[in-house]
Amino acid sequence: MPKQILTVCIRRITKEENRLKEKCFFALLIIFFILILGGCTNLQAKNDPMSILSTSNTTIEDNQESVSSQPTEVDTSGDVYEELALNDHHHIQANVQGEEYTNLESFALEPLPVTIEEVVKIFAPDDSGEGTVKSTEEGTFLISNKGNHFYISQHRVLFEKEDEAQRQKNDEIINLLNLYAQDNPKNSAQDLDFINRNDAIQLVEDLLKKVGVNLKPILRAYVSLPAQTIMDYQQDLLKRDQETEDKYYDPFGKAFVLDDLGIEDDACFLSFDFSYQGLPIYNGSPTVSYLDGVIPPYHPSLYVLITRQGLQIFDGQALFFVGQSEHAGNIITVEDAIDTYQQKYDLVIHPEEYEMRVSSIYLEYVPIEKENGTVLIPYWCFPIEMEFPSGWYTVSSERFNAFTGEDITYGG
Repeated sequence: MPKQILTVCIRRITKEENRLKEKCFFALLIIFFILILGGCTNLQAKNDPMSILSTSNTTIEDNQESVSSQPTEVDTSGDVYEELALNDHHHIQANVQGEEYTNLESFALEPLPVTIEEVVKIFAPDDSGEGTVKSTEEGTFLISNKGNHFYISQHRVLFEKEDEAQRQKNDEIINLLNLYAQDNPKNSAQDLDFINRNDAIQLVEDLLKKVGVNLKPILRAYVSLPAQTIMDYQQDLLKRDQETEDKYYDPFGKAFVLDDLGIEDDACFLSFDFSYQGLPIYNGSPTVSYLDGVIPPYHPSLYVLITRQGLQIFDGQALFFVGQSEHAGNIITVEDAIDTYQQKYDLVIHPEEYEMRVSSIYLEYVPIEKENGTVLIPYWCFPIEMEFPSGWYTVSSERFNAFTGEDITYGG
């Protein structure tokens, strides 16, 4: 069996979170019953062409269809919109991002303008590119004679270095570094002697330009650790799992134990979101109901692993080249967007045991699939949070077209 695509996100799955998700789910069924009657259809995520060549039991992070597993931290930057009570249990007191914009553009999005041969030269210039090629309607996958893996499609590029054993080791390292960044957000920014934060970011930016991505990468996580620390951290996680009923790190007991890492495995991990012209690109937070094709199956993201042996993994998905302007015009104000949001919730039946709030409102670009291609359109986004014993959690988002004020839920 071929190998499965790398996982860069292992989330904490505990009984409390499972209960939280169930509570959120049933609450949303009640809260949005009237809205969903207005006409929601299921979003079917597109099949990933890489699945025909994968075997591992993990997948790339794609949690826009699930409730956030971490309590919401309110952004303290931006102007604050004073409290507005929609009812006794639903309030808006939000930090606003993007209020300074009055005129924006929408843009046509184009496929990545590189071939599989060019991808080989970009990521492994010492590789001849000779090897096994498999092409589908979605993209092309190459396993070179040197063992490197390359994949290119219209909106995705993947590079994994060297043989199966190395990739299995790299998969576990990148999972551990991502977990370490989550566990130690204030202590994960150290540098190693062979690479530092700025050089790593510059390397990524250069590679993105070469594959034709003109979105701006926004660093989400950075962590670099010596090999011994990586092994010690894994043992700590395994011990933690043994001491608790709820498995934090290895719920299925199939972890690839790292017990032979050397100095060449000292590693640096980076993950990125993206923006364009100062506005964030759709970040994947869920909308309760929406028309098929309105929201893309993935938000633009990138995961990178670098060791002393060089670049090991570069995995970017939902990446585009932003082309010519498709439309330009004035946008509605945040006050207009709030009025639209309030009108939408005037008739909503609210379960009294739940408190709801909107603590941030921001402008973002959302890739929307249209008949003539994908268009990057600005929207006002309202993340909706609910209060539970463990804190406030983002459970959904509402989005309104910044040009027209129309609701994305119904194709606006």
